[in-house]
Amino acid sequence: MAKFLEFLLEDQDYAISVDVVRNILQPHKIVTVPQTPNQEKEVTSHYDIGNDFYKLWLDETLSYSCAYFKNPEDTLYQAQVNKVDYILEKLNLKEGMSLLDIGCGWGFLLIEAVKKYKVKGTGITLSQEQYKAFQKRISEEGLEDDLTVERMDYRDQSCAANRQRLQNRVENPHSRWQWQRIWSAGGSKKGSSVW
Repeated sequence: MAKFLEFLLEDQDYAISVDVVRNILQPHKIVTVPQTPNQEKEVTSHYDIGNDFYKLWLDETLSYSCAYFKNPEDTLYQAQVNKVDYILEKLNLKEGMSLLDIGCGWGFLLIEAVKKYKVKGTGITLSQEQYKAFQKRISEEGLEDDLTVERMDYRDQSCAANRQRLQNRVENPHSRWQWQRIWSAGGSKKGSSVW
């Protein structure tokens, strides 16, 4: 790893900053305790080492999960787009619906859902770095009326303050506390979930 980072520092094509390398090399204690009180520590110890680190090896979607290579010549970017398109198709979204993405990461799935299906979306993450980057993308793409991101633990939705924050973000004709589709990339022991 150290040799790889040295290469990145020396190779002009990559132009990685010394600060990014320092952050990567800092000893990080990655917490992996499944209990609810430790979830935020686990997420922040992994994802908050800096977005620049993830930009080094992920494609521009910043999707940090499996990909769907339909064709041998597909790039990682195309495979991530294929995956998101497939998921969104399976969600059977219709214009005006609301979509909650638990563990939304850097927000690519929700951005695509809003653009392609004209839904209202809310993303939830525990990562401060993902939250800031996703907020910036929402603003850059002019999606503030249709898309929001919250930094919170989805299990705390019963907490009145968090429930009110989300209710203020998503309007649903059936209920002020309901989404028509909920997606989570790690929502069950068997993998991804759609509710």
